[in-house]
Amino acid sequence: MSKISEGSFYKCEKLHCIDFPSESELVTIEDRSLMETKLKSIFIPHSVTRFNKDSFDVRSFIIVECDKPFLMQIIREISIYLIRKTVFMVPC
Repeated sequence: MSKISEGSFYKCEKLHCIDFPSESELVTIEDRSLMETKLKSIFIPHSVTRFNKDSFDVRSFIIVECDKPFLMQIIREISIYLIRKTVFMVPC
């Protein structure tokens, strides 16, 4: 799978955790793919290069883990105002 399509998990209240393997081929997380979920944590592999501010519109506490430090910075810039309580984790 190379993308999470627009609206894939829209209002999926049973979705609590997404954990892609580091070797995942995921490249794109499209708009509104995780909107209005009950997501608590997500691991974003280094292969992800395309997403935007509407990809991560979640409304609850979330832990975001990333493979690369630059990816964490991008996510912070575009989504921090959409997430009320967020913890970002990036390996050193």
